[in-house]
Amino acid sequence: MEAAIGALSTTLKNERGSFYLEIMIGTLIFFFAMVALLGLFAGGAQLMASGRIDVVALQIANELLEQVRLTKYENIGLTDATGNEPSGIFLREENTTTADGALYNIRRDIAKVDDPGDGTSTSTPADATPEDYKRVVINVRRPGRAWVKLASDVKLMTLAATQPTVEFKEPSPDAGSTKVIGGPNSGYSDASLTPLLQVPITVDAWDASSTSSGLTTIGFYINGAILDVVSGPLAGRRASIIFNPTVTTWTDWSNGETSQTVYWNPFYELSGRVYPDRTYEISVQVWNIAGGRDQRSITYILDKDAPYWPDGSWITAEPWQDPSTIKLTWSPALDSIDDTSVYSTTYKIYRDGSYQQTVQGTARVAYDTGLGQWTTHSYKIVAVSPGGRTSPEFNGGSPTATTWINLSVTKAKVSGKWRTTLSWTKPQGVSVDKYQVFRGVNGGALSLYADNISGGSASYIDNPGGGLDDGTYTYRLIAVLSGGGTNRSQDVSITIP
Repeated sequence: MEAAIGALSTTLKNERGSFYLEIMIGTLIFFFAMVALLGLFAGGAQLMASGRIDVVALQIANELLEQVRLTKYENIGLTDATGNEPSGIFLREENTTTADGALYNIRRDIAKVDDPGDGTSTSTPADATPEDYKRVVINVRRPGRAWVKLASDVKLMTLAATQPTVEFKEPSPDAGSTKVIGGPNSGYSDASLTPLLQVPITVDAWDASSTSSGLTTIGFYINGAILDVVSGPLAGRRASIIFNPTVTTWTDWSNGETSQTVYWNPFYELSGRVYPDRTYEISVQVWNIAGGRDQRSITYILDKDAPYWPDGSWITAEPWQDPSTIKLTWSPALDSIDDTSVYSTTYKIYRDGSYQQTVQGTARVAYDTGLGQWTTHSYKIVAVSPGGRTSPEFNGGSPTATTWINLSVTKAKVSGKWRTTLSWTKPQGVSVDKYQVFRGVNGGALSLYADNISGGSASYIDNPGGGLDDGTYTYRLIAVLSGGGTNRSQDVSITIP
């Protein structure tokens, strides 16, 4: 066709008006090209539709295979099994319809498989277990199209028949026990905290008496990080790891020993590893040849350095809610010169130079109670490490505080009407210029109610002749000191009548 069009074009070019004929021929060529492209597009659409169907079939096959994986091993088989096929709950053939109404055929093939890798076969010698696993094949298709096939081997996995055991004997046979290294209360002197120190961790590991397979691996970990893993296999049923930390040995204990010792030196720099003061979980894991596993963990706390107060540390002391309490808060002391993320969690509180209490925890708040009203006290705080090391005393920016005035309020009737009386104790050694009374009614805000009460007074009467309406009255007393400054009472409420 292209040759004919070319010949026609050559002939027409020699004729009058060939320009218009060339336009017609060009249009004809464009038409043929569009028809060809439309055919190509139609074919592409068909291929895309076919691909979409294959994707759906693959999805169905995946879902059916997942059903098999979730089925108990003994139930994986065909309802009409024959020959080498296992019996079970699955149909050999069935159909399913998708949400858009498309029909799909499903076929399952399930067979028993003998694994020659176990050293036996179905021929010679006879295999006591010819069914080592099951092979499941899922076939899915839309009628008239190719099958999509997925296969999986399913094997019955059993737990190890025997489990090994590993135990700590030191510092305690109890899992999770804690011991401190360093400090006056730890049993390790400062002179012993050197690269030559060996901290004994006595470990006993053994396999069950019903097996002679023996232990295969023991791993030693600190805070989850591997320090060393030693592998066997071992001829005997007992073994130990000794880490000192440069030499690791694997020792057979089957000749009657009951335990061996792991040595850890937290003050030895190995490949740049430095252990700052903090808590460390030491764990030992042991495996036997059957895959059984056991693990135990204990805790050691390193205490090389005394706590210290970093720059910017502070303490606040303030009266708190009643005339007998002062509240203390403070910033944390650091407990490691190597790691500024390790803070002290134990603090001793001193009032006026005398020890009062020990506070533990990360909240760093203390309440000093049982104090007299209108008394001033100074405070010091000392941080304490787990091993008993103490920091220097720290006063901070607000080392003193004064308790509030102890205010009491009573009510009485005068000529059938109610009044209230405010009473307090005059302070010793404090000069008061005047007192002020603030009052609020029925939960309203407190506002100045009485001013210029004599500094020598110890009481005030609200409505001396009576006349207070029913309701709840809340009072606060403010003392204005002669030398400047103020003190206050707690808020006291009373209900009339």
